[in-house]
Amino acid sequence: MTVDMEKTVTNLFDGGGGRSELDNVVLYNYGEKEARTFVTKNGESIYYLSTKNSKDKTPRGIHVGDSSDQLFVAYPKEQLILQENWNSPVLDSSAYDTVYKFMKDNENCQILFFLKDDKIVMIQMAAKQKKDNNEFTWDFIRS
Repeated sequence: MTVDMEKTVTNLFDGGGGRSELDNVVLYNYGEKEARTFVTKNGESIYYLSTKNSKDKTPRGIHVGDSSDQLFVAYPKEQLILQENWNSPVLDSSAYDTVYKFMKDNENCQILFFLKDDKIVMIQMAAKQKKDNNEFTWDFIRS
């Protein structure tokens, strides 16, 4: 089965946006939303989603704009890892003051919650790369 990834991502993000490619990674940018895919000889797989849009939610129902208290109900604090001194070369660090990471045991995926003044301002979901038969593949977020 062949999947038109650009159409899939466009539908996921309700249309609009652009596409750019660098090596084996394709970036889809839709304003407050971004997706990245990895291209192999077997096709294109989504491995990263990022949103600043309050309409999007995690598998446990957390949205951008929710409070840290709402986050801790859906993802208990003992399941979250505080990412101290989080620094990204592509993110404006003044846009957030706290970053929490959620990762299920034995899974190759994570959810990052970026907070500013105890409100979620951005959510990123990403898969970790794994090597399988000398071909890089990606696992994605499961609820």
